[in-house]
Amino acid sequence: MFKSEWKNILSTPKGIAAILAIMVLPIVYTGLFLWAFWDPYSNLNALPVAIVNDDVAYSFEGETLHLGDDLVEKLMESETFHFEEVSSEQAQAGLNKGDYYLIIEIPQTFSKHATTLLDDHPQKLTINYIANEGQNFLGGQIGETAVNKIRDEVNEQVARTYAEQLFNAIVQLGDGVEEATNGAVELNDGALTVVNGATDLKGYLQQLASSTVTLAEGTLTLQDGAKKAADGAVSLVSGLTELMIGSSQLQDGVIDASTGAASLNDGVTTYTNGVSEVAAGYNTLQQKQQQFHDGVQTIADSTTALQDGATQVVDGVAQVATGATDLSAGAAEASTGVAQLADGAANLQAGATNLAQGASGVAAGATDVTTSAVQVQDGLVALQQQIAQLEAALPPAQYGTLAATVEQLVAGSKAVAQGASQLQTGASTVAQGAQHVTDGATELAAGAAKAADGVNELATSASSLAEGAATVQTGAASLADGTARLATGTEELAANAMQLTASYTDAFNGLQQVVQNSNTLASGANDLAAGLATMSSKMGEFVNGVVSAKTGATDLTSGLTDLASGTTELVNGTSELTSKSGDLAQGGADLASGAAKLAEGTTTFSDELTTAKEEAGSINPTDNTYDMMASPVEVSKTVYNEVPNYGTGFAPYFISLGLAVGGLLIAQIYDYVKAYRRPTSGTAWFVSKMSVLLLITLAQSAFVTIVVIAIGVDVEHPWLIFGLSTLASMAFISIVQMLVTWLGDVGKFMALVVLIIQLVTSAGTFPIELIPSALQKFYGALPMTYSVEAFRAVISTGDMTVLANSALIITLFTLPCIVLTYVYFIVKFKQLQKHEQTIGETFVEA
Repeated sequence: MFKSEWKNILSTPKGIAAILAIMVLPIVYTGLFLWAFWDPYSNLNALPVAIVNDDVAYSFEGETLHLGDDLVEKLMESETFHFEEVSSEQAQAGLNKGDYYLIIEIPQTFSKHATTLLDDHPQKLTINYIANEGQNFLGGQIGETAVNKIRDEVNEQVARTYAEQLFNAIVQLGDGVEEATNGAVELNDGALTVVNGATDLKGYLQQLASSTVTLAEGTLTLQDGAKKAADGAVSLVSGLTELMIGSSQLQDGVIDASTGAASLNDGVTTYTNGVSEVAAGYNTLQQKQQQFHDGVQTIADSTTALQDGATQVVDGVAQVATGATDLSAGAAEASTGVAQLADGAANLQAGATNLAQGASGVAAGATDVTTSAVQVQDGLVALQQQIAQLEAALPPAQYGTLAATVEQLVAGSKAVAQGASQLQTGASTVAQGAQHVTDGATELAAGAAKAADGVNELATSASSLAEGAATVQTGAASLADGTARLATGTEELAANAMQLTASYTDAFNGLQQVVQNSNTLASGANDLAAGLATMSSKMGEFVNGVVSAKTGATDLTSGLTDLASGTTELVNGTSELTSKSGDLAQGGADLASGAAKLAEGTTTFSDELTTAKEEAGSINPTDNTYDMMASPVEVSKTVYNEVPNYGTGFAPYFISLGLAVGGLLIAQIYDYVKAYRRPTSGTAWFVSKMSVLLLITLAQSAFVTIVVIAIGVDVEHPWLIFGLSTLASMAFISIVQMLVTWLGDVGKFMALVVLIIQLVTSAGTFPIELIPSALQKFYGALPMTYSVEAFRAVISTGDMTVLANSALIITLFTLPCIVLTYVYFIVKFKQLQKHEQTIGETFVEA
């Protein structure tokens, strides 16, 4: 049976060719698939792609951008595709004719849009690609992947440019932050000033709140004081009226005093002249006294010549008597004039003293008036300031209720201020005039005192002069009497001559004092005249000042009346101010708290700006920095069970597919059931058929192993490929044999359906999770799933556990099919035997 089966196959060339074709077919199928799809991306440089560059160069910050040209140049230098730069029309025509698989189009605004990063509406860079997927879908998909890669490269290039601009902006930002830091420091200083001011304001407001009560009490006191000031102003007007009358009388007295001083000055001049004449007479007397002394000496020395000298003495005595008579008369007149002069000087001194005292009183009164006017003006200024503070502190609504009263108060205070100013001006004039009067009266009193002293000394000197004159006259008489006894009274003459000399000395000394005192009297009289002239000239100003003071006092009276009326309204306003000052003080406290927070915030802001400036200044970008910004993520790929290419990845699937197709095609060429001689048994029939299939399986496995190694699949253990191929091929063939033997042509169809199901559910291409869920249910139900896993374990993963499990499962699929096929032949053989016994013939299938 075995020999006849092989003899029938090998006896004809057709049979041999069929068997060889069946053996080679899986190898051709698997080999061509692996070869064709081994590494399709290695030939992308032969895929024609058209480039249309419509980009227009764009100027940005002094630099001209040609991003489109740069991209085209970079693509042309690469070997990603077979790029051709053509026009838009040529590219479209080539795509329609199939000359190009893709068109990459760079629009006109490509370079321009690269500069819009910081615009309000930045525009993205666009690369258009057009694919003719109807011509080749995978070509379009590959093109899309390549365009995404180009996009990533352009993004990296543009991002690098943006990074350079960004870091330049950061450097500029550092400069701006430095300026902002300086401004923040100034802001912090200002905030601290605000804090201090708010703190002071808080204290002031609290002080204001506590002082409003005092202010209210003060306004009451001010009201009382204003009334009293009004009453005092009335009295002041009355007093100034009397002062004006007294000043007129004083002016008349000053005029009279000036006239008397002039007369006094003339009398003093006359007296001085008379004293000068007395001095001249004494000079003559001095000369005569020397002659007399010489004569007496001559008498003493020479008694012989005494008689002659006596005659001369008599003549001289006569002359002396005559001079003494004149001197006595002049002395008497001088004594009387001196007495009158002494009385006038005493009266003058008393009048000057009274005048000085009156002028001093006027000056003191004027000073008091001036002081009162200044105090009134100061009080009015303080009142106006308090009114202004009241207006600023009170809310507009509350201040409106006091507006009329405050305006009336302000008007009254202005009138008072005007009157006080006029009063101050008049009082100043009065004070100046009184001062001049005082100065003149003082000088007059001093001059009168000096005059009195001079008069007293003159009186004394006049008495001495009278006494001296009397002595001279007496001496002359004695001399006349003694001349008769000259000869006998020489010694007495000498003695009397000595007395005469002594009396003359005293008279001469008194005369010197009279001369000196007369000079002093003349000087005092001149000073008195000058002081009275000054006083007379200033009395007009004094009178005018008194008149002005009266006018100012009248205005002061009117203003103080208005002030008294306004203070009543002020009392009411301060009461309301007292009720609101508490709220104002609380607001000041809140302001101080907020200002403190502001200062703290500005300090933090300044510190943060300083830190930002330091951080911005510490950035020193380099090319590596720009590269980092442009491509910050680097993918580190760790491959577990690396698969170098598509061929290696698809090899488990294509090997399984080739072996399964080979098993299906055997049914088309080789008859799985027909026996070429009468079977001796069902077992022999089964073995003869299985021997052919086993040989075909071994041949296919050997060819598969050779091809896999020949095309470059890295397999550490080639014998595992051979053994696994044998097991998988046997499984596919046993399934087809089982279906065909039992079901015939229906079995062939079912074998084709089983093959198709295995192809889509074995997870040989895409992961099983990516196929429809309805088909996922068939995963693992057929042997190709496990053959793919087993080949992956042998070729890629090296997982012997998976290999063993998968081989076991494949075996479990194979053995039941072989057993069922064996059962078929046993059953079929028995049927044939029974049929032979019935018809009596030996059955041999033709």
